[in-house]
Amino acid sequence: MSAQVFLASFDIEDWFHAENLRASLGGAAWSSLETRVERNTHEVLDILAETGAKATFFVLGWIARRHPRLVRRIAAAGHEIASHSDAHARLDRLSPDALARDLAAARDSLEQITGLPVWGLRAPNFSIGDAVLDCLAEAGYWYDSSFYQFRAHDRYGRLATPIDPDAPVVSVRPGLLELPMSRVVIGPCAVPWSGGPNRGSCSTFIRGSWTARNCRRAACRGCCGAGPTGDGVECDGTCDAC
Repeated sequence: MSAQVFLASFDIEDWFHAENLRASLGGAAWSSLETRVERNTHEVLDILAETGAKATFFVLGWIARRHPRLVRRIAAAGHEIASHSDAHARLDRLSPDALARDLAAARDSLEQITGLPVWGLRAPNFSIGDAVLDCLAEAGYWYDSSFYQFRAHDRYGRLATPIDPDAPVVSVRPGLLELPMSRVVIGPCAVPWSGGPNRGSCSTFIRGSWTARNCRRAACRGCCGAGPTGDGVECDGTCDAC
């Protein structure tokens, strides 16, 4: 039997970047607010070091500029640094010019701090769209990991290009791949499997059953731990690295 591969990733943002707080805590207020991301991300890094696991960290450009030593530690530990945009805005609502500026600002910050190229993106709130994919392809990104086949959430993006939601990797543009977010199918419904806001969408029993089933059926499966922004580390727990 071939070995199973779990793709562990973490979205590195702080508690005040949440979309639900944008109206009351805009970007101008962020620098004056208590930050929690450093402490909790260090805890995640310690856990990964203990297990010898590697992960991808999708980091906000704002976080990189605010906490450059944290980002350097992530990179120095051998984890991949990828982009989570610059200011955690919904990418599918930005104009083409604003989108290009946001992605460029985040990428430039991450690359200047780490000295390493950035090839991947996860859109905030999974707000992917065809215009975002076009921008990524034009900018030379290798992959995106933002697509959820889940219509019940109005913030999750929509794509005109048909995508197999259960495929580990899908080509969506010349030179650009999509790594769809994992989901669990329960009867006629399919619900998000990972990400902090979705931790309550499945019971522990359902999560365990899904993990066991997919370990038998799939050679590669992804999991996403949401940004470790609260008083505890948030992760979906589908792999040893989590």
